[in-house]
Amino acid sequence: MNGCGPTPELEQAMISDATDKPIHYQPATTLLEMLGSGQISSVELTDHFIARIEALDPVINAVVVRTFDAAARLPKLPILRVRKVVRSGRCTVCP
Repeated sequence: MNGCGPTPELEQAMISDATDKPIHYQPATTLLEMLGSGQISSVELTDHFIARIEALDPVINAVVVRTFDAAARLPKLPILRVRKVVRSGRCTVCP
């Protein structure tokens, strides 16, 4: 991440149509459903939360160790497992 945060277009895309709340206020189950249905990609979701951490952490100092490089690699793994979990109703993984 370059520290600039998401573009306005990405910010708008990060708002759930159902509640009009930003994606970072959505429950994990909703995020899993969005991932499983393809409404959002794991890369977009990870980038959103990294940008949020970069924006807020200088003020709240909550993230001790930043492993953004490793986190950015994880969403590129196959999403099939997430989609299978969402359809089965078992929540065993959330990026």
